[in-house]
Amino acid sequence: MPFRFINPNYHVILIHYPLGVFVLGVILEIISFISSKSSARVAARWMIVLGALLSVPAATSGIAALHDVQKQGAWAVDRYAFMRSHVLWMSIGTLLAVFCAIVGLGASNLWRNRLRIPLLLGCLAALGCMTNGAWYAGESIYTMGTSVMMVKYKGKGEKIAPTIPPAMQHRPELQPPTIDPSATPDERAQMEHQYKYDRFARYYVGGEEQVHIIVAGFALAFALGAMGLSFRRLTSLRSYDQMQMESEQQEVSLIGGPPRRVTDDVAMMRTLNPDAAVEPQERVPVSRFWLLSILVTLITVVLGYWILEKDKFATSEGFHAFLRVIAYPKEHHDEMRHFAHFVLGCGLVLVMFIMAILALWMPRRRIALAFFSIVLVFLMVAQVWIGILLTFDDEGPLMHFNKADADSAMIDHVATPVAQI
Repeated sequence: MPFRFINPNYHVILIHYPLGVFVLGVILEIISFISSKSSARVAARWMIVLGALLSVPAATSGIAALHDVQKQGAWAVDRYAFMRSHVLWMSIGTLLAVFCAIVGLGASNLWRNRLRIPLLLGCLAALGCMTNGAWYAGESIYTMGTSVMMVKYKGKGEKIAPTIPPAMQHRPELQPPTIDPSATPDERAQMEHQYKYDRFARYYVGGEEQVHIIVAGFALAFALGAMGLSFRRLTSLRSYDQMQMESEQQEVSLIGGPPRRVTDDVAMMRTLNPDAAVEPQERVPVSRFWLLSILVTLITVVLGYWILEKDKFATSEGFHAFLRVIAYPKEHHDEMRHFAHFVLGCGLVLVMFIMAILALWMPRRRIALAFFSIVLVFLMVAQVWIGILLTFDDEGPLMHFNKADADSAMIDHVATPVAQI
């Protein structure tokens, strides 16, 4: 049985959908300049928002993909340079696309129209960065064999044995266990259980770490989208309040006195026709998105627990071992990554819950919304950084990687081709 059902990882799937949606949205936004009343403009904006936000889990899946490549050991200089450029340009493009999407989502109708050209230019810049980063990844894969198996061909129609580059050597095939005749029944049951678990978790699911990292990306995307909707709720309420104030001032100027407090037109229309679709202000379902973000974040926490305990996930032994891992290390202050990762995850859930309350009961509090948005972004950045440290470096200090030994250097300064085609 191969290493995984989907090889080499889910990153090759997740990168195409956000890029395709985002590119098509930018194209439609450019086309919509021909006719401002075209329905393509609405479709373009939603596609840009969805493509930008979905690029977040695509980027986090790249962390898992890069970890797969890192497992092969020392890198050739050219391959390392290409992957470094890929990560840099794709990160810049993703951050710029998400920023433009949140600004466009949270701005009022007036400011969205005023910022239409700057936001479009920002999306074009993000698209350029993503295109440049995608070129580096494609060159690294198709010319250097990064994370793939390359096959040598001797001549036309003559195929020789496949060459397995170092990128694939750390991926042993999943084989049924060989039962030793002298093994006890408990040992045989344990071997069978381990094989079934590996077949489910490693082959079909794709590995505990990969699933955790991808779902974490979706949690970040939902939270960022909910934050944009929170600002949209604030701006829509302010626009509605301003419209009401201007209406009252116009009425005062017409009748020469304060307006009469009688049943308004909307209430009168609803008494005459209860099914009339009359809404005094824009409705933004922001609280639902915050609750969805909380749910996905909690699922991410559970998946993090699964990474640590694996097949002991549902046992009391595994739960107690998990508590020991995330406990505050009193004696080893330079090994706090698991503890900090868990605390930051709980902090994210708490801040999301607070912002859901703000959106539901105090949607006009601008200072509170801005403050907790800043706190949320800070927690996201810190959580991603700690997650990267744990993925590539396991336990250690919070601010930097562990010092690498001379024998475990990441770069091999002798650049040799993986295979020839």
